[in-house]
Amino acid sequence: MIKDLEIPDKISNIIRNRIVLFLLLTLILTSLCIYYADNFMYHQKYPSIEIILNDYPEGEIVSVTGTVTQTIPDGFIMNTNYQDKTITFKVNSNETIFPGDQASVLGILESNYQISSQQIIITKKWDYINLLIRSFLAFLILLLFFNHYWKFNPDKWIFSRRKK
Repeated sequence: MIKDLEIPDKISNIIRNRIVLFLLLTLILTSLCIYYADNFMYHQKYPSIEIILNDYPEGEIVSVTGTVTQTIPDGFIMNTNYQDKTITFKVNSNETIFPGDQASVLGILESNYQISSQQIIITKKWDYINLLIRSFLAFLILLLFFNHYWKFNPDKWIFSRRKK
């Protein structure tokens, strides 16, 4: 009789330990994500939008990413969103680009948020949408494979292999 009473206590201890471990790992991961989000801009090779807004390093090479809103004869207009603000850059370039495309521009910052581009990486709008669709389909396929071989046991809070 005493042994029968000890088994549920052991199981509840295991579940309690797993919950504590899960919460601890979640707290550590959240802390690392917050630290990264607060500090990654200060460790980049070239200044980006936050440093441009705070210090405006005119004449220096900067790196900016945004969405193309308009093409003009000598380049394009690009919008970048940062902390509920929209900053508009005029990029001098001879690249073929269309409104809606994503552009990462490396170039020299001039006055009035104008950039003379040195290097541009363009992600076409449809390429990005295609990437999202492929990723969603791959996730569904992996979910189906996982569900085929494993099941969740809510009593023990574990995944167990399905019997064939």
